[in-house]
Amino acid sequence: MKKKKLIKYLILILLLLSVYGIYHFFKTDKINYIALGDSVAEGMNPYGEVGYSYTDYLAELLQKDHKLSYYTKKYTKSGYVTEDIIRNLQTNNNLKKEKMIKYTKEDIKIAVEQFYTYFLQPQTLNFEAFNAPVKNALHRKIREYYEEFKYLGLSDEKIRDILEENMGNTEKMNRTRDICMVKYSPDVTMRLYRQLLLQNFEIGMRISGEEIEQKINSLRREVGLPDQKHNTAVEYFNLLFETKRIKFSDTRKMGYEIISAF
Repeated sequence: MKKKKLIKYLILILLLLSVYGIYHFFKTDKINYIALGDSVAEGMNPYGEVGYSYTDYLAELLQKDHKLSYYTKKYTKSGYVTEDIIRNLQTNNNLKKEKMIKYTKEDIKIAVEQFYTYFLQPQTLNFEAFNAPVKNALHRKIREYYEEFKYLGLSDEKIRDILEENMGNTEKMNRTRDICMVKYSPDVTMRLYRQLLLQNFEIGMRISGEEIEQKINSLRREVGLPDQKHNTAVEYFNLLFETKRIKFSDTRKMGYEIISAF
């Protein structure tokens, strides 16, 4: 009987030690900072212009202490309350449950037109009509992308072009969003990453695909972003910079020359 108790205690101790070891192995001091709030957190001044807020200053302090892994304040906006956060969480959960639906270019064009009418000019319709498109998965996705691009400072016209061109291809849309984040995001991490890219990739530089991968991932690690695979790093590099294909005379291998920066 005593022997069985002893074995149970030993197993319990081993489990506790395992949990403790796993915790310390994966423990990190880096912080993922997602700001939530209304116009104060967003940084709106008395003139209705959005600028730096206390969330940005806090993120900068964390970045200087090398404790910031990720920061965003896209969930801060004027009038934002707890109910809005709950609604967003419920919407995202519902979207995950929905099956992928293929939409034609005409479907997307009509949906974008309806979105720009219902949501950007709500005074033209009654309240029920204003909210009706939210029940449609395509409208919800359009609204989600619109809010992301609007947060980055893109104009309504530019966002509309992006939506109509890319909504039919999720991978292409996500690539476009990622590139826009690097180019325009006010987040501290992205601003630093943008600055490092422009400092390390100069016009006229001739570089191979392997060097692009190594250089980009070195910069991403510096700001706390995850590494990219070779093809992704090269693809994103060519979307950020205007380049032309070249052949190195010494190795006869192919590479890229930077023509212009973003």
